[in-house]
Amino acid sequence: MSRRLLDAVASLSANNPSLTALDLKNANCRAEGTGMLAQALKANSTLKYLDLRGNNIGDEGAHLIASALESNSTLLYLGLGFNGIGAEGAGCLADALQQNSTLLEIDLEYNQVSTQASRLQLQLQRNQCKRRPTPLSFSLSCTPTQPKY
Repeated sequence: MSRRLLDAVASLSANNPSLTALDLKNANCRAEGTGMLAQALKANSTLKYLDLRGNNIGDEGAHLIASALESNSTLLYLGLGFNGIGAEGAGCLADALQQNSTLLEIDLEYNQVSTQASRLQLQLQRNQCKRRPTPLSFSLSCTPTQPKY
C-alpha cells in the first residue's frame, strides 16, 4: 500500500479539521486499500471532497465505499471514475444513497453502471432538493454500456 494512502487514512481517522478535500486519484488503492479508507470515512466528520478515480476498486471497493456512505454525513463529492465498477457496485452505491442525504455528486465515468444510473440519479436529485428548494444542477457522470449486437 502506498504511503500516500496510509497518510490519508491516518488523517481521516484523526478527524483532522483542516482535511476537507482528499485527492487519491491513481493511488493504487484497489479494494484492500479502499477497505481501510472506508472504515476511516465512516467516522470522519470533516471531508467534503474525495477523489478515488483510477484506483481499480471494482465492485468490492464500491461496496465498501457504499457502506461508509451510509453513516457519513459530510461528503458532498465522490470521484469513482475509471475504477472497473459494474452494476453490482453501482447498485450498492444507490442503496447507500437512500440513507445518505448529503452526497450531491458522484463521478462514475468509464465504469459499466448504466443499468443502475437512473437509481443513482434519482437519489442524487433527492439530496440536491433537500439542500435547496429548486435543484440548479445535477451531476452523475457515467459512460453508458454500448449495446452488443
